[in-house]
Amino acid sequence: MRTKHVFGLTPWGRFFIDSMEALADDGRLARGRSYAGNGSVYELSIKGSAVSAKVEGHYAPYYRVDIRFKPLPDKAIAAVRAAFAADSLLYARVSAGELPESLHEGLRAAGVSLMPRRWSEIERSCSCPDSGDPCKHQAAVYYLLAQEIDRAPFTLFRLRGIDPASLSCGASMQANAVMPSPVVPKPLDMHMVPPWPEPAVAGSDYTLAALGPLSNYASAIPAMLPPSRGLAPFDLRIACAGFYHRAAGAVAALLEPDSSGAMDGPIARAFASSRFDISISAEGTASISSSHPSLLKKQGLLGISLLFAACGEREGSPSYRYLRAFFSVMRSIASACAFVPDLRPGEGHFTVIWKPARFVSEAEALLSALEPLAIAPRPGTPPKAGPVLVPDRRSSVDALASSFLSELARALRYSLPSLRESEHPAARALFR
Repeated sequence: MRTKHVFGLTPWGRFFIDSMEALADDGRLARGRSYAGNGSVYELSIKGSAVSAKVEGHYAPYYRVDIRFKPLPDKAIAAVRAAFAADSLLYARVSAGELPESLHEGLRAAGVSLMPRRWSEIERSCSCPDSGDPCKHQAAVYYLLAQEIDRAPFTLFRLRGIDPASLSCGASMQANAVMPSPVVPKPLDMHMVPPWPEPAVAGSDYTLAALGPLSNYASAIPAMLPPSRGLAPFDLRIACAGFYHRAAGAVAALLEPDSSGAMDGPIARAFASSRFDISISAEGTASISSSHPSLLKKQGLLGISLLFAACGEREGSPSYRYLRAFFSVMRSIASACAFVPDLRPGEGHFTVIWKPARFVSEAEALLSALEPLAIAPRPGTPPKAGPVLVPDRRSSVDALASSFLSELARALRYSLPSLRESEHPAARALFR
């Protein structure tokens, strides 16, 4: 079966198709599958609960299909809003394509069904002569509706008269009422000192191994972020909840090196013995350079981290030992979602830095254990007067970590449910 003839790829789209097939006579809905898959449906329009389309026909160039879902009663809509208000992450989970069992069972217990239980809840018509219900032209439109719900699950809520924005606001209000005081990330504080000599021996890398893995903070940190305070016409905390949910499932794959790139033997030893230099700009952006040919082929800190993960050598140059330990810590922090955005509005734009969550004691312990291993960054342009200064160990670790995490956040390619939200300057700064 060709992919374009497959519908209901997500739990929400499958839920829609299963429910519609349960309403229709055996096999009648399936008659429209090929029409939906071969491009016979065009000019599909969804406006609130109303759906219209043109479908190619045998006796006419096309037939006009109109479908309108009856809105849920006010009491049922209130139950849906209550479910979202009770779980601050539910909006993000639905946006990400999940169909949480807790939502499904909770609404069922309240006597609420997002899908129509009988044909009388759907007003429908087709200009074709087929007296079947649904005709294959209507059935084709139902399959394409499932495809739209696959792409944006809240389409189903709109069809039943529920504004998704009201669900987001409800979740935000509940989060304000029950969650702890917001944690406001501080800007990067670059404390400058004279360059220090390279560590002579390894030390804290063994301490790092003893600290163990971090707990997962994908649910906790979004609830601790401050409100949007007018930065966007939607609640950025809810947007970030969806981002963290995606990060929890995708970070491991992004930071796992390809098995074909594993380094061992002389190649690994040559890489581990190389010198790696860290540069930090006045704005706090960090980069890594080296004359080793493998590094010259990589773009950005994410690519470089994969090289260090692929190298099996534990010992090496001081800069290798530090960066090997650093990227190991970053994998732990990123996998635990223990990082936070610092979003700052400017004139007509936003800037965002993703930073490690030092207020999390486990993350603070890992980062502090890195500091004795840190090598001094390369000095920038020498001053006309006075000593040459570089960011101190803690500032250097934070700058490198923030650059890595900011690059990781962009690599996750997270987007919000609606185009309007995704294209807002705050969302673009956060996730692109």
